[in-house]
Amino acid sequence: MFIFEKLDVWQRAIDFADFVYSVTRAFPDDERFGLTNPQPSTFNPQLL
Repeated sequence: MFIFEKLDVWQRAIDFADFVYSVTRAFPDDERFGLTNPQPSTFNPQLL
């Protein structure tokens, strides 16, 4: 176990992440993947 894993804030963050995953697991696939897609649908690499 790493030292930071003993921190209360770390443990709370892990618990929160578990909660979010459990809630979003019930979402329809198109909504769930829409939340996790980091690129907007209008992403245009030529603009970079």
